[in-house]
Amino acid sequence: MKKYITATKGKLGIRGGICFAMALILCCPFSAKAAPYHPQNIIDPTAQTSSGGEFTSPYRDSWDSKNYYWGIYFQKEDDPEIPESYTVDSSIKYEELSLDENNIYLYGIQNEFSGMLLNVSKHIQITASGLNKPTTSGFINLVGIESVGSITTSSDASMTIIGKGGGALNTEALEKTTTVPDVRASVVGIQTTGDGALLTVHGDVTVEAHGGRTQAEAMGSTIAQATGILHKGNSGEIENTGSLNIIARGGTNTKSNADVTAYGIKSNASGVRITNRGNITVEGQGGTTTSTKTYARAGSTAYGISGAGEVVNYGGISVYAKAGTGIDSGINATGVSGENVTNHGKVTVESLGGTSTGSKQNNVTYGVYSKKSLTNEGDVTVTATGGTYVASGKTLPATVFASGLRSGTDNFHNTGNISVVVNGASCNTISSPPSNYTMGYGLETSAATITNTGTIDVRVTGGAINTDSGGSPLTARAYGMYIKKDATLYSSGLINVFSQMNPSITASIAPEDQAHAAYQIVTGANLRITGYAMEIGNTQDEFNRMYQGTVYSTPGNTVTFDNTELVVHMADDYKDGLYDIPRLWKQETAEQKAATPNQFASLASINVPPGVDVELFSGTLSTPQRIGLNYVPKVSTPLKQALISMKLEDNIHAIIHENLTSQMLFNVLSDTSQQPNDTLDSHGVSSASTTMVASLSSPNILPVLTAKQPTRHSVFMRPVYVNSSDSASSGYNSNTYGFVFGYNYNVNEELNDTYLGFHAGYTRGDIRYTGEDYGDRKEFVDTFYGGLHGITRLKNNFLLSGEASFFYVDSDMTDDNPTNRETARYDSVSIRAEADLGYLWMIGGHTIIPEIGLEYVWQHRDPFTTNNMDSADTTYGTMDNNELYGTARLKWTKTFVADGNCRIIPLIGVGITQILTDGEISNSMQLGNETQLVIDQDENTTFTPEANITITKDNYYAIAGYNGGFGGTTKSNMFWLQLGVNF
Repeated sequence: MKKYITATKGKLGIRGGICFAMALILCCPFSAKAAPYHPQNIIDPTAQTSSGGEFTSPYRDSWDSKNYYWGIYFQKEDDPEIPESYTVDSSIKYEELSLDENNIYLYGIQNEFSGMLLNVSKHIQITASGLNKPTTSGFINLVGIESVGSITTSSDASMTIIGKGGGALNTEALEKTTTVPDVRASVVGIQTTGDGALLTVHGDVTVEAHGGRTQAEAMGSTIAQATGILHKGNSGEIENTGSLNIIARGGTNTKSNADVTAYGIKSNASGVRITNRGNITVEGQGGTTTSTKTYARAGSTAYGISGAGEVVNYGGISVYAKAGTGIDSGINATGVSGENVTNHGKVTVESLGGTSTGSKQNNVTYGVYSKKSLTNEGDVTVTATGGTYVASGKTLPATVFASGLRSGTDNFHNTGNISVVVNGASCNTISSPPSNYTMGYGLETSAATITNTGTIDVRVTGGAINTDSGGSPLTARAYGMYIKKDATLYSSGLINVFSQMNPSITASIAPEDQAHAAYQIVTGANLRITGYAMEIGNTQDEFNRMYQGTVYSTPGNTVTFDNTELVVHMADDYKDGLYDIPRLWKQETAEQKAATPNQFASLASINVPPGVDVELFSGTLSTPQRIGLNYVPKVSTPLKQALISMKLEDNIHAIIHENLTSQMLFNVLSDTSQQPNDTLDSHGVSSASTTMVASLSSPNILPVLTAKQPTRHSVFMRPVYVNSSDSASSGYNSNTYGFVFGYNYNVNEELNDTYLGFHAGYTRGDIRYTGEDYGDRKEFVDTFYGGLHGITRLKNNFLLSGEASFFYVDSDMTDDNPTNRETARYDSVSIRAEADLGYLWMIGGHTIIPEIGLEYVWQHRDPFTTNNMDSADTTYGTMDNNELYGTARLKWTKTFVADGNCRIIPLIGVGITQILTDGEISNSMQLGNETQLVIDQDENTTFTPEANITITKDNYYAIAGYNGGFGGTTKSNMFWLQLGVNF
C-alpha cells in the first residue's frame, strides 16, 4: 500500500476547495513507506499517544486507485497490544474540501481496533463537497467518527459534519454541472460497525447532507442521506445525551433519483438497545426530478429514532418530512420506532406530501411506532398533509395516513396527550372519485391489554376533486383508537374525533354522501371495556352527538361492558342536570341492550372541579342509565385569602398601636417618687421633675410624666414574620414576611403628650390550602399599605389613640392538582380604622395599661375568572365586606435601669377581639352556566396575647416582640423586631 501523507498539526487553515483537492492529489510528496509514527496515522496506540492541538488538513491513504482521507486514522496492520481505551484530545477542522469518485471517503476519525474504546474529547468540524467537474462524479461520503469498537464523546466533543453533492446549494451550478453523473451526498456523524459496541454520545451532533444539481443521463442521483448516530453491529447499545440536528435535502436532477433519508439515531439490529436523553431535530426534504424512470423518486424518509430492539426515549424529538417532485414522492416519517418502545419525551412529527408524476404515492406518518409493547408518557403531535399524483394524465389527491401511536401484540400503556391532524389535498381535476383516502388514528394496536389515561384528539379533513365545479369529497376517517385483536380496554382519557369534507368543496352534499366518519373506538375483534371517559355537562343533544354509537365493531365482533367505570370529565359550558347516558356501541342489538341496561357500574372523576356533586343512577328496560350533576361549592379560597389578609392587617395595626404606646412611655423616664419643689400643671406634668411618679394616695396626679430630654421626631423600621393557620376541614397554612416603616412627630415638646405620624410597609406571603378539595392550591400574596396614626394623653392620664390604613393586596393563585390545574391573578383593597382608649396606672414602679377599642374594616374585590387547563373556568363575583370589632387589652410594663443610661423595658399583655357584626364574608361562584353564593365566617372571638422587650440608650432603641391571635380553629403568630431613633 502506498501512502500520501499531507497532514500537519496546528492552525494551518484550508483555502479553496477545488484547489486544495488538486493539491492533495497532485502535489503531495510520495514515498514508498509511511513514517512510522505520524500523529494522524496511529498504528501502535500504546506508543502513539494523542498529541492535542488541532488538525486542519487530512491524512491521505490510497489503494485500488482510490483515495481516503482522515483527521486521525487508527490503522490496524498487525496485532499490536492495544490499550483498553484511547483518548483523542485533538480537534479536527476542515473548512472546505472537494472530493470526486477517485477521492471516496473522508473521515474525521476512524478506528480499526475492535478492543479499544475510543474517547473523543474535542470538536470535529468538516465541510466537504463533490467536485463540479464535468468528467467525474460529484458525490460525497463523510463520516465524523467510525470505529469497530465502542465510542464515547464528551460534552465538549461537539460535531458538525456537512456534505454537499456537486453543485449543491448553488443557484448557478445547474448549467455548470450538466454532465456530472452523480451528485449524491451521504453523511454520518458517529457510527460503529462492531458487535457488542457501545456508543455513548454526550456532545452535540450536527449532520447535513445536500444532494447536488445535475442533468446527467446516468444512474447517478441527487439523493441525500444524513444520519446522526448509526450502529451497524448485531448487538450493543447507544446512549445519547447530546442534541442532534440532522438535515437531508435532495437536489435537482432531471434524469434520476432525488430521494432523501434522515435519521437522528439508527440501528437495524434487534440486539442493539437505544437510550436517548437529548433533543433530536430531523429534517428530510425530497428533491426534484423530471425523469419517468421507476427509480426516479423524490420522497422523504425521516426518523428521530429508528431501532429494531429496545428503545427508551426521554428527549424531545421533532421530525419534519417533505416530499419533492418525482415519479414517486412518498413519505415515511416517524418520531420513535423500535421493537419495544418506552417514550417519556415530547414527540412532534410533521409531513408534507409532494407531487408524484407517474404513480400513486404512500404518505405514512407515525409519532411513536413499536413492533411489540409500547409505553408512552410523553405528548405526541402528528400533522400530515397529503400530496398529489398523476394517473391517466389527471392530477389527483394522494392517500395520506397518520397515527399518533402504534404497537404490536404486547401490552399498550399511554399517559401522554395525543394529537393527530390529517389534511387531504384538493384538485380541480374532473374525475370520478378515486379510492384514495385521508385517515388518522390516535393510536392503533394489537395488544391484549390497553390502558390509556391521556387525551386523544384526532381531526381529519378529506381530499377533494372537481373543486372548480363545487367539489366532490374523497373518503376521510378519524379514529381515536383502532384495535386489531381481542383486547381489554381501560381508558380514562377523553377521546375527541372530528372529520369533515375539504373546505374547498362548496357544493351542497347530502350527509350520507359526504364520505367522512369519526369514531372514538374502532375494533376489528372482540373488545371488553372496563373503564371509559366521557365529557359531561353540555346539553343532552351535544352529549348524544359526542357519544351515541361512537364505538364501532366490524361484523362478527362484540363489545362488552364488564363492571365498567365511568370516568367523568367536566365540560367547559357546564350545566347542572340529569343526563341520559348514550349507548356507546354502534352495532348493539335490542337484545344486547336489554341484557345490559346499565353500561357503567361505578363512577370516577378526572377533572371535576371542587363543589360539583356527581351521581350515577341505574337504568331499566324502559329508563336509560343516567348521571346527575349538581354544583354546590362549599369553599371559596379567595374568601379564605380575604380572611387571612384581615388577620395580617390586624397584626400590622397591633404593632403600629404598640409603637404609639411605646413612644408615649419610652420618651420619658420612670422613677418611684416625686421630686421636691415640683409644681404640676393641669395635665399632672411637673415643670422641673424628670420622673414618672405613681401615688395611690393622690390619684388625680397619677402618674406624672415629664420629659428629661425632649425630642420632636422619631423613625422606626420593623421587620415582621407571621405564621397563620386554620385547622378546619377546609383550612390553610400561611407564612408572611415583610416590614413596617414609620415616622412619629412630637406635637408638644414641653408636655410630650401628643404624637402624630405615618406608616407604610410591604409583606410577601404564601398560602397553602389544606382543604379536602384544595389540597394542591397555593397563593402568593403581595400586600402594600400605608396610613396615619396618632396618640394623645388626656387629663387624668387617659390615652386616646387611633390608626387608619389603606391596604392593596395582589394575589397569584395556582392549583397544582394534576386533573384540575388552575391559575388566577386578582387584587383587592381594604381600609382599616381603629380607635382605642387606655389609662396609665402605676403601682410601685409597675405600669398597668387597660385599653378598650373599636375596629372598622372594609374590603372590596372585583370579579375575576380563573384559567383552568383541565376543566371549566370559575368566575368569582364581587366581594364587599364591612365588619366592626370590639377590643379589650390589659398590658403590664416596668423599666429596669442598667449602667450607662441603658434601660430594659419588658411588656406583657393579653387581649380579646370580639366581632360585633355578623362576621360573614361572601361572593358568588360561577361554573359554566351555574352560579352559587358561597359564605365564609370570621372567628367570633379571638384571644390576643402579646409580649416584647425594649432596650433603650440615649435616643436609640430596639424592640423584639410577639403578637398572637387564637380563635376556634385559627391561630396567628407574629414575631417582629423594631429599630428606632428619636431626634
